Amino acid sequence: NREAIIEYFDAHASHWDEGMFRVEKNISEILDLAGVAEGDKILDVACGTGVLIGDYLKRNAGMVVGVDFSPGMIEIANMKFSDPRVRFLNDDIENIGEGFKFDRAIVYNAFPHFINPREVIRKMVNCVRTGGTVTIAHGTSREDINACHNSLTECYARDLPPAVEVAKLFPENVEIENIIDGDFYLVSGRKII
Repeated sequence: NREAIIEYFDAHASHWDEGMFRVEKNISEILDLAGVAEGDKILDVACGTGVLIGDYLKRNAGMVVGVDFSPGMIEIANMKFSDPRVRFLNDDIENIGEGFKFDRAIVYNAFPHFINPREVIRKMVNCVRTGGTVTIAHGTSREDINACHNSLTECYARDLPPAVEVAKLFPENVEIENIIDGDFYLVSGRKII
């Protein structure tokens, strides 16, 4: 249930970054394929401790809003970043208002943890402007992600499905541009209306 998932991430927030495995070339390619560019307004969904915030800032993002339902993760993220372009919300993506339109909405290394993945994608699409992109990504392979989650006694994650299956969860007003299920995992699409 949702509360158990929040408790799990709160309990791990203080040491989350210690276990973070980064493949820089994969992250760079993910951000390229997501279209992250100077001046972009980015919604980082399930941002955790702000794993990609520094990468967005290196690309001179105009604004980054990180949202995560774990208070512990948001507390760590707030301690790490004081840049005025960055703000964090301790909330669920399903509660985020749609009045402001982002250029990019990205979920990185979190998709298997969502209770209702189709609804999360729908909400992300509603939060981006026409022409903006929505990206689901992991910095390593689907097989590695699933093996990692399956090795944990308490994880609250489903198996990450093949990228072609996740692409089918996107609504019709999104044109899928990239599907990658290899050394890293990515599904991205552009909102067309």
